[in-house]
Amino acid sequence: MTNLFIDLRGRCIRTLVSKGEQILCARTFSRTLESAGDLKELLAEVAALAGQNPDHAHLIVPGDEVNISLYKLQAMPLEDAAKIVQRGIASATGLKDPNFRLTPMAPHQDKEVYLAEHVSRVTVLRYLRLFADAKIPLKSITTGLQGDLAAFSGIRDEILQAHAVFDIDSDSISALFLSPTEILHYETVAIPEINEEGGEEEVDGNRRLRRKLFAILNIIHGIYSQYIPAHPHYPVEKVWLCGLDGGIEGLAGSLKDAMDVEVVLSDLLSGQPEGSHPYAALAGLARTQGRGAPLNFIPGEILRPLRLKPRTLALAGGALLALLFLAVGLGFQSRIADLEKMVRSEKVELDQLKSAATASRALKDDLLFLKGVQEKRIPFYTILGELADRLPDKILLDALSFRQGEAEGVLELLAVTPYNTGDGKERVFTAFMEVLDTSATLHRYQEPTLAMENLGEKKLIKIKVACQVTPSGESTR
Repeated sequence: MTNLFIDLRGRCIRTLVSKGEQILCARTFSRTLESAGDLKELLAEVAALAGQNPDHAHLIVPGDEVNISLYKLQAMPLEDAAKIVQRGIASATGLKDPNFRLTPMAPHQDKEVYLAEHVSRVTVLRYLRLFADAKIPLKSITTGLQGDLAAFSGIRDEILQAHAVFDIDSDSISALFLSPTEILHYETVAIPEINEEGGEEEVDGNRRLRRKLFAILNIIHGIYSQYIPAHPHYPVEKVWLCGLDGGIEGLAGSLKDAMDVEVVLSDLLSGQPEGSHPYAALAGLARTQGRGAPLNFIPGEILRPLRLKPRTLALAGGALLALLFLAVGLGFQSRIADLEKMVRSEKVELDQLKSAATASRALKDDLLFLKGVQEKRIPFYTILGELADRLPDKILLDALSFRQGEAEGVLELLAVTPYNTGDGKERVFTAFMEVLDTSATLHRYQEPTLAMENLGEKKLIKIKVACQVTPSGESTR
């Protein structure tokens, strides 16, 4: 399965394509993503670079589409904390059901601290519609924080006290401070616009870059200066830099001199593309895909459609049929009770009227009828229980009908199974026939009929077989 990871933070689009553990390509595009046409063009270029079309997409949304707030609460289960935070966000935004996710932070004094990230449902639906129009499924929507947590989850074991991660975009800096077990601090600070002075010929690219790097250095120093007194027991041992495309090497040297700590550039792609630090968050998402993946902001009702296993469907269908037959059985039992009451009444009259021979014969006929009904009653409950317990998982009971023949009842079963089950069609068919061969109530079945049927893109095999049903009071063999 080929996955495309897209980071929309900053004024560019960063992409990474992976297949399993292999990174196929990583590339930055200087463009925006406003329409399905823009996305289709991007997908075409990415497919050409990767050598294949992505099957699924995963998205990091821009920082200005994520509202972040901190909550300090008494110790309680996470579910209860989520309810309190939900009420807080709903009160602040006026939304009845805000779409948010909680990330536990390091406790503060006697309070539990939670960082709440809110991405509106309107934003989520807009991206889902955009990717649907471009004919590629969008499997996850997450944030820069969750991407960085995934990216640097592998370094937690080597932390003795604290590490700092500075993820630098063209318009903001995200600072993440980690201990071996907790998130100590997180904040995002906007980078101010660089106002150039003088004529255009005086201001070249190098000067603009130097000014931007100075502004970034000043912001990081300010964040670090506020962190030190707030966390005196967690001094920073190492600083990781990621995100910025150009000039980050010079920034690393300046930070090392200013902070007197080890400063390194993140290289989570194992050096595959040169300068892999801009793709740290995307590499983290790719590395953790399928095992402890980051928080997904696509609502659960959209992300997880109802899926029922064939056995579950068979049991549900069997339960409905059982309820139907139970209702019929209850009505029949009521009729039997009425007849028995009538028999008792007739017996009283016979005791009083010895000459009522006709009534006596009628009573005898009724009793014989009841006895015959009891002996020839069809054991539907037993049949349905047997099918529910023994029907193979790969076979779905699609229909069940019963008709009373001259001598015995006939039960018709209609089952379906995928054309390609992975276990072999013969094995699944043999398992189904074995259920009928060893049944205590079904016997002398006709040779089954098989038919092919297409359900959308799925190919199904329909199996139809008619069986004679042994009444409750008779032996099967």
